[in-house]
Amino acid sequence: EKLGIPLREVAILEGVEPPPGGEPSEQRKIAVDAIFDSVSVATTFQKELKKAGVIFMPISEAIREHPELVRKYLGSVVPTSDNFFATLNSAVFSDGSFVYVPPGVRCPMELSTYFRINERNTGQFERTLIIADKGSYVSYLEGCTAPQRDENQLHAAVVELVALDDAEIKYSTVQNWYPGNSEG
Repeated sequence: EKLGIPLREVAILEGVEPPPGGEPSEQRKIAVDAIFDSVSVATTFQKELKKAGVIFMPISEAIREHPELVRKYLGSVVPTSDNFFATLNSAVFSDGSFVYVPPGVRCPMELSTYFRINERNTGQFERTLIIADKGSYVSYLEGCTAPQRDENQLHAAVVELVALDDAEIKYSTVQNWYPGNSEG
């Protein structure tokens, strides 16, 4: 409710209701990590993904629960020194999403993270780290939004995609920010 996602869409994302025109047997499950003002508020289907060996969780949890993977890959694609915004993000990021797909595994459902900024005059410094181990596959959609405001907001995220030998990551992002006006 706080995220502003329509109830029907929530039911579809949770796999409770089939997509429009779909039969219940054709349900398409999508695991979602919802990040609201830089805090992960919910991640769905973690238990089901775990059965397949897939790790999908807020990066703040991954740092505690899987430090070896985070240490090995965080900063391996976009180093801290890459540019000003990478340095800023590395210094202050608070949350984001973490995905690990083990060797030879096809992720059993699509993964998605929804970032939303509701606070005025704020910044969002999220980090996404997706690791597809050898011969694995994952499809991931990231969405970022903020309500229409005339105040300043900054979204300075870093996304790192690590596809090992014969692995595939299908990554998409949809962003819907305040478009500005004639003054910026």
